[in-house]
Amino acid sequence: MKNKLVALIVDDSKLIAERLLNLLHETPNIEQAVLGYSYEEGKKLLDEKKIDVVLLDINLPDKSGVELLRYIKKMEYPVKVIIVSNETNPLYKEICMKLGAFDYFDKSIEFEKLKDLIETL
Repeated sequence: MKNKLVALIVDDSKLIAERLLNLLHETPNIEQAVLGYSYEEGKKLLDEKKIDVVLLDINLPDKSGVELLRYIKKMEYPVKVIIVSNETNPLYKEICMKLGAFDYFDKSIEFEKLKDLIETL
């Protein structure tokens, strides 16, 4: 049996964060999910907890999710970062994938695909 994962959701929309949280609660391999609503909250949770997977929005109130992805890679956290954003500009996907994101999802239309991906981690 696979180890259960701890997930971090970083999204400034409480509605989207709750939807993601509900999705993770339905995913058998997720043991715990924690929420951060900003770059700083996400960074703090990464520093305090052993996180396995991060669901990260690009548009955060204090800094870009791209900056948090850079921080995660710089600190060499052993996490898989999945970008979950409404940003449909392909440039964002290209940048995030080059920086080391595991995958990139449009949260307005790809929620079910996201659940399938997380179950395979």
